[in-house]
Amino acid sequence: MESEPIKNELIQERLKGLRFAGELISLAQIKKNKKLQRISSNYIGENPNLSIENDYLKNNFVITDELAPKYFKLFKTVADNLGYPITNISPFIISSSVINAACIKVTDYKHLIYLTSSLIEKMNDDEIMYIIGHEIGHAIFDHHQLPIHGIMLHEYKLKPNEILDVLRWSRMAEISADRVGLIGCGSLEAALGAKLVLSSGMPSSNFDLATDKYQKQTSDLINYLIANDSFEDLYSTHSFNPLRVNALCQFNECHELFESFGIGLNKRSLAEVSIEIRSIFSSMEGEDLPLDKKLVDKTQDSTKDKFSKKEVTLSDEESLLFWGSVCVATKDSKLTNDEIDTIMSLLDSDEALVAINRLKLNKKPFEEANKQLNNQIDNYRKLSQPTKCGILQKLILVARADSKVTDEEKQILKSICEQINIPATFYEKILSYL
Repeated sequence: MESEPIKNELIQERLKGLRFAGELISLAQIKKNKKLQRISSNYIGENPNLSIENDYLKNNFVITDELAPKYFKLFKTVADNLGYPITNISPFIISSSVINAACIKVTDYKHLIYLTSSLIEKMNDDEIMYIIGHEIGHAIFDHHQLPIHGIMLHEYKLKPNEILDVLRWSRMAEISADRVGLIGCGSLEAALGAKLVLSSGMPSSNFDLATDKYQKQTSDLINYLIANDSFEDLYSTHSFNPLRVNALCQFNECHELFESFGIGLNKRSLAEVSIEIRSIFSSMEGEDLPLDKKLVDKTQDSTKDKFSKKEVTLSDEESLLFWGSVCVATKDSKLTNDEIDTIMSLLDSDEALVAINRLKLNKKPFEEANKQLNNQIDNYRKLSQPTKCGILQKLILVARADSKVTDEEKQILKSICEQINIPATFYEKILSYL
């Protein structure tokens, strides 16, 4: 037993080496933002969840070796496979008609993991092991260091680009946790079976689940969406399910997975797979739009004079984002400094700076912005669907910047969606989460 901690550490290191590179890049970007780090630290400090375990003990069923040996064994087997101490897990079953599971941080060394009764009823033992592994993955990678729902609270007044950073990381973190789930259960078939249950609401035994066919179906669907510019359904905090299935299948082909855990087909490098998955994420987000840039302060009077006569040439992407943001921000008011900061946090170019400085002098900024949108609407319609969806997501965040999206702002967003051929359901989905 004395050698167990060393074994655990070795396994943990191997797991960390298989973490999705795109998530690590996204996390590194966030860590550069001192504001996000401060909010995250404060939120965790104020909400240590010290009493949550007691609350679950009072109202739900705790999984123990004595009362639920079958399910306790599943938890312990997965924990052992991942080199994670079973003593660091408080496992529960909660009564719910929803097929779901979650990992909740209690302390730095303890996590509560629950499975819903519906999930247990619909999944076989191997599929449950995948789910347990996925949730332990969140604990191993300390994904709770960025509490999404806490960070997204209106009171923190995050800028749109900061919210986008967090949402992007959240989607990628699911890819990393999926990989741990696969290692925890040791079977791609079990992992895909669990995903099939989650997406269909039915036991996987009801289907003829062949991994190669399932992978082909998801690949074909992703390629279809790319070819037809139909990415409006891919935006959420959790990655699009076909992408996650496809990413798992690709991960199962990695040399590094086979070498570390004896799992998979041993056909491709981890780097090759990561690049391919990241390229799909880029397509989803509208990769031509500049992101994650800090605005250089060029707002002094001398700078205004320097650019006062310069011709403004915004790209179609920048133009839609700029004038759309102004419409959303100025429907019932003048253009405030806070609104300017919000808009410019999304656009970092001399052209945008010139446009905003000229707009400050306009007594009717909304009318001007609306006119510009209407004059260029044909160009906007020609943009790719991923690009348009990415821009619309940012416009929604601009509307949300003052903590509440008004009915008039919703109407503007709906109108822009209709004009550039994006279903109104797209902005409704984003709003419902935010």
